[in-house]
Amino acid sequence: MRSGSYCKPKSLLLLSTIVFCFFAGHVYYISLVQRVHFVPREVNTNIEKIPDPDRDKEEKIASQIRQIFKGIEDGKPLLKLYKKEGIDYGNLNEPDTRVLSESRGLGGQPPPINGPDFRQKTIGFPTSNAPMFVGDMAKSWRVADILILPQRVIKAIGVKNPVNDGCYRPKEPRNKWKMITLIKSWVINVENRQALRETWTSVKQLDEVQLDAVFLVARAPTPELQEALEAENNRFGDILQVDVPEAVEHFTERTVAGMRWVVDNFESTAVYNSCDDNIMASIDLLTQALNKAVSEARTLLGRTCKLSDIFPILCVYSFREADPVPREADNPWSIDKEQYPPDVLPGHCQGGFYSTSVATVKLLADEAVKTRLSHLDAVWITGILRQKLGADYRSVRAAPAVSTAGDYSIFFAEEIPQMLRKEWGRIVSKSKILQSITTR
Repeated sequence: MRSGSYCKPKSLLLLSTIVFCFFAGHVYYISLVQRVHFVPREVNTNIEKIPDPDRDKEEKIASQIRQIFKGIEDGKPLLKLYKKEGIDYGNLNEPDTRVLSESRGLGGQPPPINGPDFRQKTIGFPTSNAPMFVGDMAKSWRVADILILPQRVIKAIGVKNPVNDGCYRPKEPRNKWKMITLIKSWVINVENRQALRETWTSVKQLDEVQLDAVFLVARAPTPELQEALEAENNRFGDILQVDVPEAVEHFTERTVAGMRWVVDNFESTAVYNSCDDNIMASIDLLTQALNKAVSEARTLLGRTCKLSDIFPILCVYSFREADPVPREADNPWSIDKEQYPPDVLPGHCQGGFYSTSVATVKLLADEAVKTRLSHLDAVWITGILRQKLGADYRSVRAAPAVSTAGDYSIFFAEEIPQMLRKEWGRIVSKSKILQSITTR
């Protein structure tokens, strides 16, 4: 009993000593680590700063970005700016395309100060498989001279020395614009022209939109017809005659001459229409549709624009996305395989009626004189030329729909003057706007 009581105090003393030594050693270890690794803040004040390589990289990139944006504002090519700044742009200058075409701003020529950016524009199927039309001609062909001018129309809505770089820059307010219609007509179609003057082309103002039309004709086949044509123009002031033979194979040449005249005499923001003299237009519905297109056009902030920004070609009569190529020997609108190898035509407007801006007309007219002509007037202009220009599939489409029911245009093949007047009467009877205009 006494022996057990004696051992208990000794055990407690030994346990206390062990615990004390453990904690003392731990405290010593922590203090030693702090003395070795801790550097007081004031000691670092005289240490030389180590350069940060990441910061240098960031400053270099920021400088490159500033220089590139400045170059873009000055209209310099993006790929050249990349090269100048030493940026690896991989294969951006080698797009995977079937045909690569160059235009203004390429081939050693200085980039345009204004106008669309044509750099690295591509031509897609099917025009790329028609080499006769894809390449530029060695020498541009000459646009036909003007023989008779429509002085009344020029005075009404024309402008002197219009500025046009091909970029569409709509003015504000967007509902205030001009529309010029080029109506292709045979010299002998006097009655057709008169019926149109009495019907839809008689409308010169719809809300804030100014409208007018000219009749595009070729050279008269006889002196008597030429004299009668001049008398007709003296009376109405709406005939544009160009110096090309009056024949199907010269239709496209006639149209391009008319387009060039429009570019030289109307502001770039005006809407351009092309149609035949056997077409009746529901001019109120058409103006609504085109007003919608104008209001939805992109606002350009810079001095240049991309081809994707150009005002589209709007098919009023019929949009044809991929028609088979006519090959029949007895078809005046056929084209042989040697001239056009593809079996499908590019997306285009059927020739009855199509619209775009005068800015886009300039681009097409400039491209036209470098390209081999085809008698397929509308196909060549709205399809082949458009693709050669580099504009993609979105650049041609059907005219936008409006809430009012009805066709924008109707084609007549027989008794044309009578049918034009009859259809106009039906259109006016359903339109309060046109009733208010025609009864003034």
